[in-house]
Amino acid sequence: DAVFDAVFKQKFGAAAEPLVGAIHRAGEVIPRVVGAACRYDFFPTTRGSVARDGQGPLSEFSLAEGSDLSLFCGLREEAERIVSLRTTAKVRPQITAAFMDAAARDILDLSARARAAAKLSAEAVLYLTDAAILAHLARFHARRIPAAVAFNLYQLTGDLHALDDAVENERAAVSSWGDLVAAAGDVYSEELPIGIRRPALHGHWKDELIRLQGYLADLQSWANDQEKLDDPYRAFLGHVPQRTVRRGENLELRATVHWPHDIKRVVAYVTSHDGVSMTIPLEHRGGKRFGASVPGASLADSFEYSISAECRRGDRISTPSGIDRRFAVTVCDDRAALIVEHRPIAKATVGEEITVAARVTGRSGPMEAHLRFRHQNQQLDYRRLPMVVQGDSYVATIPGEYVTKEWDIQYYIEVVDRCGEGTIYPDFDTGAPYLTIRVRR
Repeated sequence: DAVFDAVFKQKFGAAAEPLVGAIHRAGEVIPRVVGAACRYDFFPTTRGSVARDGQGPLSEFSLAEGSDLSLFCGLREEAERIVSLRTTAKVRPQITAAFMDAAARDILDLSARARAAAKLSAEAVLYLTDAAILAHLARFHARRIPAAVAFNLYQLTGDLHALDDAVENERAAVSSWGDLVAAAGDVYSEELPIGIRRPALHGHWKDELIRLQGYLADLQSWANDQEKLDDPYRAFLGHVPQRTVRRGENLELRATVHWPHDIKRVVAYVTSHDGVSMTIPLEHRGGKRFGASVPGASLADSFEYSISAECRRGDRISTPSGIDRRFAVTVCDDRAALIVEHRPIAKATVGEEITVAARVTGRSGPMEAHLRFRHQNQQLDYRRLPMVVQGDSYVATIPGEYVTKEWDIQYYIEVVDRCGEGTIYPDFDTGAPYLTIRVRR
């Protein structure tokens, strides 16, 4: 590293430090895309390249799972989790999108510092061009990942607000790809073959921009058609449920309502756990859309709500469906990740059980913890055990029959706080995403 830094300093002078910083930060983009949001059929580099390919129309990209299913929550998986109100310790798509946004911002800031620090050589310009391409690629995914989750939410709930979000974010993603094309300029050849010969793996980023613009036009046309869909015999209420709200922020409730008869009103019934109730009217926001913004100051630390639509004949439909069913919501403070303290287990003996213990602390407090483990065999899925509270620790035990002489054991710990936010130990941003127990042979 010292030799590399010295050579860079000699070649690029005052621009060396921010230039190296931009290069290193840019190097984090593609591995994160591949790990978190890459279509499975794109994994072989002869068939796909996330550095050059937008991964098809949003309807196809929305099914991307990434290459690491244990660490990263897939785009469809996240939508299903939201609708079913499940929790996960995996890295959610929203976190990946935020990572991409931050990476893009850092790369462009460091590149600007490098340009301002000294007159740049042709070599430095090439480095900065590559960094800028990766910055805009990161920003593309920072917009397209939320678009994909929203697209899936629309398919699962029928709420047109989610479809609006999908189209808006997809439009922003395509705009970011346009910025990528501008950053690439004429530095690269217009014919860049990668892998087998198919349109997406030949040509230039500007050719992919044309395809993405076409996909966007198709998405907008399809969205317009969805707006017109009506069932003359069936009432419908679509809503993406809310599970948490940040302290002090308003609770945004949105719903899509269709009724063969005139709609009289759409209301939300909000009840705190101490029995205080509010009835919140949802205003008509055009078409089949209704919404309300509930002031954060009026919300208890935990509460429940339901949404009901009534027609002029007096008939009603509600979500969630069923008598006395409601969505439970927790008011959360600004999130600070849970802290996991654990002494790694280095050795184990064949046939003897392994007890794994960890202390978990944090402002939001742990709600649940699980141990994930498997033999050191990439063909196997991780097994999952709940960790139970014993004293001041969470504890789980790997059965002795699982400890065999053929395989060492990999494990990691998942924890979820009361707001449904997850943490995985060990932190894959600082090292390997698992710990290894060597079995004595």
